[in-house]
Amino acid sequence: DDITIKNTVSNKDIIFNVNDGGSDTEVMRIDGSESRVGIGETAPEADLHVKSANTGNIFVLECTDSGTASGPDISLIRDSSSPATDDFLGRIVFKGRDAGGNLHEYGNIKAQLGDPTGGAEDFNMFFQGLVGGANYSFLGLRGYNGGNPRVGTQAEVCVNENSIDMDFRVEGNGND
Repeated sequence: DDITIKNTVSNKDIIFNVNDGGSDTEVMRIDGSESRVGIGETAPEADLHVKSANTGNIFVLECTDSGTASGPDISLIRDSSSPATDDFLGRIVFKGRDAGGNLHEYGNIKAQLGDPTGGAEDFNMFFQGLVGGANYSFLGLRGYNGGNPRVGTQAEVCVNENSIDMDFRVEGNGND
């Protein structure tokens, strides 16, 4: 049989506390008014908000399968009923605070739907970041199929698409 934990009072949180070395410590909260979960966070700002003062691993996915299949996998799914060319599929965002304490997005990896046409799907990926306070695309990876003016199935790698003053280096180990 299932066990149900149910809050019967409207818009009230469910709070999980532990005894941490003699100290009563909140470890998780289910926000009743916003339907959000906070782990280490008392006011979650997203559906799942994990906050830790520790460095190193904050989130771990572990797969113990001994086979050759991939795993663990992380899937970011954009489940649109009307997908369109150039829809963004998801981003991995790197944020931090500047010297004045202001929160900034310093960089991101962005995935984009190039072409949603069945059998001709294309994918684009961009690596972007701040230079002198402005956001620039450092690296773009694009897939092109028959819907592109180019002939056939091709792809491209674009470095420094925004034409900023950026060095490009290719290094080797000295071996032929």
